Amino acid sequence: MIMRELAYDSSLVDSRGLLVTDSDDGMDWDFYDGSKTGEVSAYNDIYFETLTSAATMAKALGLNSQAESYSQEANTLRSAINRYLFDPSTGLYDVSDLQPTDVAQDANAMAVLFGVAPKGGDATILSALTKALPSTPYGPLPFSDATGYRRAVSPFVTNEEVQARFDSGDDGAALSLLRTLWGYMDAPGPDDTSADWEVVGAHGAPGLGAFTSLAHGWSSGATADLSSYVLGVRPSSAGFRTWSVQPHPGSLSWVEGNVPTPHGTISVRWAQDHSSGRFSLLVGAPVGTRGAISVPVPRSGATVTIRTTSGAKDRPPRVITAGRGTSSLMVTVSGGATYVLEVTPQ
Repeated sequence: MIMRELAYDSSLVDSRGLLVTDSDDGMDWDFYDGSKTGEVSAYNDIYFETLTSAATMAKALGLNSQAESYSQEANTLRSAINRYLFDPSTGLYDVSDLQPTDVAQDANAMAVLFGVAPKGGDATILSALTKALPSTPYGPLPFSDATGYRRAVSPFVTNEEVQARFDSGDDGAALSLLRTLWGYMDAPGPDDTSADWEVVGAHGAPGLGAFTSLAHGWSSGATADLSSYVLGVRPSSAGFRTWSVQPHPGSLSWVEGNVPTPHGTISVRWAQDHSSGRFSLLVGAPVGTRGAISVPVPRSGATVTIRTTSGAKDRPPRVITAGRGTSSLMVTVSGGATYVLEVTPQ
């Protein structure tokens, strides 16, 4: 099924190497704005991520030649997106070749999140995006004003920007978006449902009036962000056979949680002292897995002490001194043990 879908998608690629949509197949999450046609940046970002994910899946299934083919298609597509849809004068990706002066939140956030943007350009793109999109007390609008699209904040698309900012290391801005938009939807009020809205109007009311879904599944991305980014647990291979724990603490003081996997639970607790710069992280890893654990390092010369408990036995601690220019330190570990990493500034 996936291979047939990707074969169909390939039939929509034009001579410039970009996916093209028309009025019959260009509808998106903002159905009320109508179809987006031509070489749409957001759709090409999604196509790139789909090819990349398909390559990963094919490799996991032992379909190596198919995996290589999808990887090559993805690389060709990335080059075309950056050549034809990126505007150097604005530092942003256009909505499409037919809307070359318009800016979309999803197109630029996904370019960063999916790795379409050239290496080293993430911070510049996200900074330019903040300036280009109209702001509201509830978060940025998803399109620049010139598009004429509905002025309503999209939790679905804003979550893509949250993830892009976490991925690029802008933890403060990511947490700010979470507090601003999801904090507003979850606050007591006449429209409070203890759930997430489809869209939020520019003045705070439900964005589609009485027709707005106030318990909308695609707006709940913040829930996953808390596990994947704030707690920091993510799979590195199929079924969590390998995994990573890389917290994005920002201004928070502590977080704890459990993530179920087919091999058992990954338990995590971290805490930081803002005044001293000390950071501690505890990770319980299930048997039969391997992982990579990362901790933030406040400055060079900081020491990271690693303590390991396997069963009832403590192993001798390891002490690592962070080198110059180091902002984080990663260690690889085996499952079936509990690890405590403590960062001490010098």
